[in-house]
Amino acid sequence: REVYGLSLATHGCFELMADKAPDSFAEAVHRMMREVCFTRGAEIFTKGTKVNFVYIFNKGEAEYQRDDIVRPLEKDTWVSEYALWLGGWKRRGDLCATGYCELNSLDLEEFKRVCSEKVDIGYIACEFAELVANSKVHFSKLHDIGLDMDSRKRFSVGLSEAMMEAETSGDPTYSTELRP
Repeated sequence: REVYGLSLATHGCFELMADKAPDSFAEAVHRMMREVCFTRGAEIFTKGTKVNFVYIFNKGEAEYQRDDIVRPLEKDTWVSEYALWLGGWKRRGDLCATGYCELNSLDLEEFKRVCSEKVDIGYIACEFAELVANSKVHFSKLHDIGLDMDSRKRFSVGLSEAMMEAETSGDPTYSTELRP
């Protein structure tokens, strides 16, 4: 669990979940994360396929290709992250292992289940998704490795500040408490 949690902590939204709802976050990580390994030449996914797993590249060699652009993956690269925040995401390119590689996989359906069962982290995920959906990103240009670290950090800092301000003022808007 700790290894997967560290991998997720590279993402501001999950870092916020771990901080604001540690028990729910620990259970969520246990339920939705797995390590997967691929050997050289393995086709991890292809363009146009449904997203079942969001990947976080751990180590080894893999390349993402969309049209004529080929990009080798680096440690902690999130792949198909938009599937977490935007409904109906389909793969925009191909991901292949160019050598042995290890990725952490986040089960998308389990993520949705956990977010609906655990109100505290589900609320944080919904608020983050709204920030992504309302950003000034041109979605037609998005690819599977599209949300950069600066954008993630900006969204999570904004959400964290709003939650702190609401807590201080007594505003229940960002309360992670279970509401009737």
